[in-house]
Amino acid sequence: MYRTWCFGRSAAVPFISAMRLLEPTRPGSGRLFTVSRPPLYGKMEELLDRFRPLARPLQVSTRFYGTRTDPEQTGSIRGIGPDNFTPAHLVSGFLEGMADELFDFCKRLPDAVRGRMRQLVGSGNAIRHNRHLRRICEERFGMPLSIPRVAEEASVGAALHAAVGLGIVKDHRSAGRCLTYGCGE
Repeated sequence: MYRTWCFGRSAAVPFISAMRLLEPTRPGSGRLFTVSRPPLYGKMEELLDRFRPLARPLQVSTRFYGTRTDPEQTGSIRGIGPDNFTPAHLVSGFLEGMADELFDFCKRLPDAVRGRMRQLVGSGNAIRHNRHLRRICEERFGMPLSIPRVAEEASVGAALHAAVGLGIVKDHRSAGRCLTYGCGE
């Protein structure tokens, strides 16, 4: 079972057969995201392998905790109706919403930075374990996406940054060359 600690308010979102996407923890301890690879990611991929989009897809905003500029602007689902109120449409809508949120953030980067982008690097279990999310991100950004071969990206990044700070590695560019990439699972 994968467990990742994130700090902030606790929340819970029900999922299939009493599993939860966001598991509440004791007050003040942050959020515990509990995701089991076989039932959750495998089920999502099975649904999307058979998925056929409709003319009127769901529009999902995945801002669970607002935005940096407006914490009250939280997520929503629009365009829901009897033809698209299915698990597959919900999963597809959430994956599209995640990619939209990342793309919207990228559009706010300075032109000089965006103009140099040639490749996406993704991290985290959602992108690592879901080929459909990887595909959606590649389509949205119009460029290939790579996944670091090491699964604990934040820990490795912190260690590489410390190595630069201690003078063990010359600079961050050199530290980045220590990483190797694959295409997910």
